Amino acid sequence: MRLLRRGVLASYRSDAPVKLRSTLMTALIATAASTALTSAALTPAALAMARTPRFETPKVANTGQAPSLSLAVSDTGVAGAAVIGKRNSLWYFASSGGSWRRTEVAPADSAFGGPSLFITAAPQAEIAVQGGSHTLVLYVQSHGHWRHTQIAGRNHAYSAPSLYVGPSGPGIAVQGPRHTLWYYWAAKGHWQKNEVAGSGTDYSAASLVIRSASQTEGSDHAGQADIAVQGAAHTLTFYRSQASGHWKVTPVAGPNRAYSAPSLIVGYDALQGQANIAVQGPGHSLLFHADVVGSRPGLPVTLDTGDVFSAPSMTQNGEDIPGQYEIAFQGLAPHSVTFLYYNPAGAGSFVNDVITGANGQVNSAPSLFARTIPTGEYDLIFQGRNNTLFYYHALRPTSGGPVFAGAKIGAAGTTFGG
Repeated sequence: MRLLRRGVLASYRSDAPVKLRSTLMTALIATAASTALTSAALTPAALAMARTPRFETPKVANTGQAPSLSLAVSDTGVAGAAVIGKRNSLWYFASSGGSWRRTEVAPADSAFGGPSLFITAAPQAEIAVQGGSHTLVLYVQSHGHWRHTQIAGRNHAYSAPSLYVGPSGPGIAVQGPRHTLWYYWAAKGHWQKNEVAGSGTDYSAASLVIRSASQTEGSDHAGQADIAVQGAAHTLTFYRSQASGHWKVTPVAGPNRAYSAPSLIVGYDALQGQANIAVQGPGHSLLFHADVVGSRPGLPVTLDTGDVFSAPSMTQNGEDIPGQYEIAFQGLAPHSVTFLYYNPAGAGSFVNDVITGANGQVNSAPSLFARTIPTGEYDLIFQGRNNTLFYYHALRPTSGGPVFAGAKIGAAGTTFGG
C-alpha cells in the first residue's frame, strides 16, 4: 500500500489560458547562517516576560505562507478535506459517489492554525490541529465517529502541525514555544515527544514525512522521520531522525532564501529515498531543492520568479516518467492557482499551467494530492471567495498538461483560515 503525504500546495495571467515553459535555472546554495539574541540585549523585565507562560487562545491569521487546509485520498480512492469552519470549529468533507458530505469534527474554539489530514484505510481519517491555548490535538475517525486525544498541553503548539502515518503509526511535527521544533509519535499505545531543535530554529509550519521501506536510501531506515522547516533569517533546514534517538541536521539554504512553510516529499520508484523540498523564495520565486542529503544531491532550481504568493504544495505522481514532482501554489494573478508539472519531452522542463477555471476564486494556499485510484489523477482544494471551498481534479495525460475541472464543495461561510 502506497501512502503519500499531502503536499503537506496555481496562474500567471487571468486574461488568457497561458502555459509558460520555464527552463531550469540553478543557483548556488548559500552557506547556512544562524542568528541568536543574547540575554544581555534584554532587560530583566523582558526576560521575565519571555519566560512566563501565557495561556491564551491563538487567533487564525494566515496570509498564504502556511497551509490553512488539507486534502488526502485513500488508496481505495476516497477523498477527504479538513478545514477550519466558523468560530474556529473543525470540519471534514468526504467524497462519496461524486458528491461531498460535510461533518463537524469539533465545535467552536477547537481549531487554530491549518489542520493536517491523513487517510490510512478509508473511511478512517486522522486530523492534527493546533487547539485552544496552543495545545496539540489529534482527531481520529472510527466507525462513523470522531474521537480526540490531546497530544500536547497548553503553550506547546505555535503553528499548523504536520501529520504523517508511517509504518509504525502516526507522527506529528509542530513548532513549539520560542520557535523550537518538536516531534510527537505514537508507540505502544502512548505518545512520545522529542525536541528536534532548540530555541530560535523554527519559523514556519513544518513538513513531515515518515519513510516506508520503499523510500529508503543508504543509511536511511523505514520509520525514519524527515522534517523540513523555515529557519531563522529565512533559511531552510532539514532534519532526520536517527536510530540513536538523535537528529541529524542539514542546512539546505542560507539566509533570505525561504519565505514560506516548505513542502517536503521523499521519493519512491525511480526517485527512491530522495528528499526534495519546495519553498517560496525571494522575490516571490519558487525554489526546488532536489535530493538534499542523498547520493545525488542537486543544486537548488528556480522554477518560477515573481509569481508565487503562497506556500507550495508538492506531490509525486507514480505515473510520471521519470517520476518527477508536481507543485501547486497561489499565483500572481489575483486569486489564482498555478499547477507546475514536469514535461520530460526534449531536454525536459517544468511547465507552469494556469488553472483558468479557478481564476478570481483562490483565497488560500492550495493543497495538492496525487491519487493511486484513479491512477495518475491530481486533486487539489483551496479556500474560495466568501469563505467557500473548491475542489479541482484532472487525469495525468500521456502528453501535454492535465485539464482541470472543478466545483464548489463548500458553500459560503464554511471555510476559514486562508
